[in-house]
Amino acid sequence: MKNRKLLTAGLGVGISSIVLLTSAYTVMADTSSGYDLYKSAIKQTHAAKSITADVNVSLTDNGKELLAVQGKVKNEEAANLGSGSMNIKANGAAHTVQFYRQADQVVLKTDDSDSYKVIKPDANEQHQWKQHHNANDDGTHPGAEKVIDALMTNLQNDIQVTQASGGGQEVSLHLTQQQISPVVQALASVVLQHAANHHELATDGGQDELERHAPQFAQDLKPELPKLTQDIVVKQVDVKAEITQDNYVDQQEATLTVSGKDDSGASHEMVLTVHTDLSNVGDTKADTIDLTGKKVETIQKR
Repeated sequence: MKNRKLLTAGLGVGISSIVLLTSAYTVMADTSSGYDLYKSAIKQTHAAKSITADVNVSLTDNGKELLAVQGKVKNEEAANLGSGSMNIKANGAAHTVQFYRQADQVVLKTDDSDSYKVIKPDANEQHQWKQHHNANDDGTHPGAEKVIDALMTNLQNDIQVTQASGGGQEVSLHLTQQQISPVVQALASVVLQHAANHHELATDGGQDELERHAPQFAQDLKPELPKLTQDIVVKQVDVKAEITQDNYVDQQEATLTVSGKDDSGASHEMVLTVHTDLSNVGDTKADTIDLTGKKVETIQKR
């Protein structure tokens, strides 16, 4: 399953690409003090043995809601366990998804089915999981930090650091179209066109194994993304994060605004907002599911 964590969280085909672009900014704002502060907190948070995340995602196009997600995710990295529940609205439909990561597999339960789908990784995904566990202790991969730093070189004076309630600090970043480098603008254009093409491929019958086993769920929750092909521009990036006295990210919100035109010349302004509250650092216990006596459908990726 591609982009396993995002897909199991029900974010839909194509949304993962936009989230990745937003995440690239949320961890890389740069001044000598602000950058070091935020990067240090991000690393320490990722290195936590366990954590709970309350997530809210909103995606709109010209003010019309395309996707809304509310959920809670529990990650117990030391035990290789994870669980969560998501309420997802897209295309006028709403569903609840429960998922569990246990025994090197993912168990998925949707409210439109009485069966539990057990998704087993293929050889490539097993290799990716091993690579993940071979990453640095803070969850980062060698070389990634250098690429991030290079992208943010010219933004050294754009981050703001203020005192937050409770004795922590607040980090904020506001980028306009003029502040975003041509390289990142070009990357955004490629990512968004790829996301639209991926969505079109799936709609035309190019579904993966999971979608074939959950057709109604996959169809209902696949947001109708506009296919941007012209004048694609990242207009604005806003990031705000609160860092505790113990150097953990307590909450953060990132908003990405992108404009462009489709093949017909119609203009679109897409706004993606991702808000996350983090809690129970080191004290989270992921839920598990006992499949004994339950209706189970195994999906073996090949």
